Amino acid sequence: APLVLANGLEPGLMPALDRWVVQHALDIISRRKGAASGTYSINLSGLTLKDDTFLPFLRETLRRSGVSAGVLCFEITETSAIENLDEAIAFMNAMRAMGCRFALDDFGVGMSSLTYLKRLPVDYVKIDGSFVRDMLTDKTDWMTVEMINQISHLAGRRTIAEFVENTETLTALRTI
Repeated sequence: APLVLANGLEPGLMPALDRWVVQHALDIISRRKGAASGTYSINLSGLTLKDDTFLPFLRETLRRSGVSAGVLCFEITETSAIENLDEAIAFMNAMRAMGCRFALDDFGVGMSSLTYLKRLPVDYVKIDGSFVRDMLTDKTDWMTVEMINQISHLAGRRTIAEFVENTETLTALRTI
């Protein structure tokens, strides 16, 4: 029997699923008025970072869609980036050369060192929602969010907080 992931997909299908999502997202974006502005985020699986055919696919799909690469922000998880660090850096640099941006998703929950933050060519660091959700009642979570934000800014990255579910949390994040 083939290996099946917790999400019900065979591992080899993830790059194909990523292609489908990118293709359909670009189709939708290309039909929107004002699509040349804003940011459209698309998650990519770790397996796509190893797919040598994804970059040519993306170039051609962007060309056909007429969508500017500058409106795209691809999100990859911290864990998938550091599992194949050199491949991830090369992949992200090639896509950034096209004009795409990157967000490092779920930052703070992986087993990584902050050294990776310096090496990975990302534009945004997404602070994992598990820290944000309880930051108003858990001092450790507050300090973790504050630390990730400060280090990210020192490294020239912008931060995005996940799971901002009320105005009190939003106000606290703006304070930080």
